Amino acid sequence: MREAPRDSIRDFAGDDAGARVLRDGLGQLARHYAGTPLGERITDVLIGRTDMRDLAGDPELVSLTTGFTRQFAEQWDRMDPDERADLVRRGDVVLADLEPEPDRSR
Repeated sequence: MREAPRDSIRDFAGDDAGARVLRDGLGQLARHYAGTPLGERITDVLIGRTDMRDLAGDPELVSLTTGFTRQFAEQWDRMDPDERADLVRRGDVVLADLEPEPDRSR
């Protein structure tokens, strides 16, 4: 019996829900950067040709994600506590929808 191919995105994310979010985000970036070297590197990860950990250390991707993180942090700092709580609640709803249903067959 052959071993199932390794899913580097799942391994990187740590769980199935995180992998779905990460895969979706990578897909959006691959489409946005299509035809560029970065877009090709992201696509290589999505199709399993390259490991997610290699992409995570890619200087261009690091620069891009660092900029996104900085923008988010600045927006977060400008929010009042109610706005922050609302954003957290909305994020929790999204994540709850990604969690697998419990196995009730036992």
